[in-house]
Amino acid sequence: MAATGLKRASINSYLPYKNLAFNLDQTMVNADHHRVFRRRVKAVKELKTRTALPDEMEFLWKAIIAFENYPFKTSGRGSWEGVKLHLYRQKK
Repeated sequence: MAATGLKRASINSYLPYKNLAFNLDQTMVNADHHRVFRRRVKAVKELKTRTALPDEMEFLWKAIIAFENYPFKTSGRGSWEGVKLHLYRQKK
């Protein structure tokens, strides 16, 4: 603190957190889920802003790809339960 002239709180804010792991080769599962969720939210927002524009189909496909492996379920009809489905991209 004496060398920098900063207060204790300021110095602590520059130090890395003690309880987290940084620069790992593999990410944590929770971080992967958050990354996928943010990508899906971004795709939906972009699609909403491009609706009725000439490039709407491009953003529709980007949103579909963002929801790859997402478990969808149709609404069903009457007493019939909806059908579960997943979107999988075919590998070449």
